[in-house]
Amino acid sequence: MAFYVPYVIDDAEHSARLFRRQFQQSVGEGSGVSRPEDLRVQALNTPGPGFRVGPGGAVIQSRDTTVSARESYGPINDAEVEVLGLDGAPSSGSRRDMVILEIVDPEMDSLTYDPVEAAALNYTRIRVVQGVPASAKTVADVPSLANVTAYALAAIQYPANVSTIQPNMITDLREVADPFRAETAFARPRVAADDSPENYLSGRDANGGEYFPGGGGYANQVEIDIPLRATRMIVEADWMSVIYYGGKDAFGNYWVEFGTEYRPNTWPSKQQYEFATQKFAFDTVGKVAGTYRSNWRLMDNVPVPAKLRGKRVTFVFKAGLAANAQTQAVAMNSMSGLGLKLTFVETALTWQDAV
Repeated sequence: MAFYVPYVIDDAEHSARLFRRQFQQSVGEGSGVSRPEDLRVQALNTPGPGFRVGPGGAVIQSRDTTVSARESYGPINDAEVEVLGLDGAPSSGSRRDMVILEIVDPEMDSLTYDPVEAAALNYTRIRVVQGVPASAKTVADVPSLANVTAYALAAIQYPANVSTIQPNMITDLREVADPFRAETAFARPRVAADDSPENYLSGRDANGGEYFPGGGGYANQVEIDIPLRATRMIVEADWMSVIYYGGKDAFGNYWVEFGTEYRPNTWPSKQQYEFATQKFAFDTVGKVAGTYRSNWRLMDNVPVPAKLRGKRVTFVFKAGLAANAQTQAVAMNSMSGLGLKLTFVETALTWQDAV
């Protein structure tokens, strides 16, 4: 057994295998694309029997069982590639195909491939594997790809007797090899100075709702810097110790809006900012006697649009009563509080996320 030390120049010889092992030591085990937009599979600009693969790079770990698994490849595509002339599904039923980025390295003992043809392909090719299992998401899920060193970019689901690939037929399978992740939090207990008659919820959901709790000087919004590499964020928000007044029947929705352009009730759904989480419902017990409290909890996983990445973004706590809900039934006071936690993650960008 011998040790090999990469990047030592003094008369040492360095094999390609040694560099592949050093590459894996640098990037770690596993496979994935280098950046969220890299090697994205999309329909042709004019849909037809083919697709296009965007530029970018990837890390692909060797799956060759006859050599050490401690090797990785780093293929790079420097221009968009079109793959044309694909066979559509037969008339008798649908079919699921997988688009893979395959390494065709003649040094792999388990690979039978013409070295001259492999060299002409720069030892890398885009390949379409027909008829993969419906649940297949990686090359390891496809029995015919055993020992094949490749990375799954996308799946194409053909309906019966269809050859033209539409955007909604493509399922993105990529993951970022070394994703970014960060968290931030905003916490705001109420204080006595916040207490005022303005803390009743009175805005209607159909009219865009209102900042809740409302009133001059209330801390019901916060500005947060979104990391440049974030492509999605997990939004967790809490309205704590919301008051429900007895003898009232009230119900409606609550949500978080966010963006960089304030336009009072002129965005879709009469929002004040461009984007919003899913709405969640609240409902009092009914016209029961006595005052009681409840907590509102919100969690959503939303894309980070390109216009917000690397920007300072405003997040607003919103709520609205349903049309026939009673007023002066729901409020927050000096014993209530707000909380917002954002988890930023870097994921592969699909065609739906390209906004």
